[in-house]
Amino acid sequence: MKLHVKFDISGLSVDEMIEGETSADIARTAKRVIASRLDFLSGAFVKSMSDLGFAQEVVRRYNSATGSSCSLPKSTDAFVEWVIERGLASVVE
Repeated sequence: MKLHVKFDISGLSVDEMIEGETSADIARTAKRVIASRLDFLSGAFVKSMSDLGFAQEVVRRYNSATGSSCSLPKSTDAFVEWVIERGLASVVE
């Protein structure tokens, strides 16, 4: 699976192609991309999260930044579906 992730929310801008065989691979790669854009300590914290924990934190921060009340994903599959439904990513292949 290959996704084009593109968003600009609360000063965090991402425009990246992310690939993975599974939704967990996608979440793990997204976690690395986001961590690389943060300061050292914040990046280290993000890297230490589980893939699902990262996905849930993304949704929490999205809700906070946009005033939404989206449910936290219970799996990385649900997370990938959520980012596509919200227009934060599109499937390339």
